[in-house]
Amino acid sequence: MHPAFRLSFCVSLLLGLAVLSGCQYLPWAQAPQPQAAPRVPTNLGTGPNAIDMAKVSVFFSKDQGIQPVSRPLPAPSASSTERLSFAMESLLKGPTPVEKKKGIFSEIPPGTELLGVVEKGESIRINLSYEFTSGGGAHSVQKRLEEISKTVLALNPKRPVYLDVEGKELRLLGGEGLEVPEPLNPTEGTEEMLN
Repeated sequence: MHPAFRLSFCVSLLLGLAVLSGCQYLPWAQAPQPQAAPRVPTNLGTGPNAIDMAKVSVFFSKDQGIQPVSRPLPAPSASSTERLSFAMESLLKGPTPVEKKKGIFSEIPPGTELLGVVEKGESIRINLSYEFTSGGGAHSVQKRLEEISKTVLALNPKRPVYLDVEGKELRLLGGEGLEVPEPLNPTEGTEEMLN
């Protein structure tokens, strides 16, 4: 066989294989198909008490009261403590620029940090930094507590939640000494908190 013929035959064969593999006619040339991720339920139940596992509700102030906004949960299968920590971190970050344009704001002082969320028995303790106690009159302080309590209530309606600052139970807040309800969110027998 002549060397020029052999070279042209090899080139033709390679080009033919390249065309066929591009068209995926060859079973060994097909790219592996991605596997579908297992479906994680993102909604438990129906109706007004349904829980969307892929989002958390965070409550901010607005001129006409308190406004819920949704935040996508980075891990839909997060534990209740992780969900609450994420919701509190989202609350402390404040509203997005788009939400601010809609008149949504937070009464929680800038710089307030979440120091921890701890489950103790049936109760949950939220520990915030000292900045949470700074500034604001009675109305501001009341709105601040309402933002937290409604955010917590959306995730833990039946578990009592207590508020700490720098590891110590918060009993009074603001210059006028507004009493902090115990527990922070209403449970059986404490429903008057959010009326």
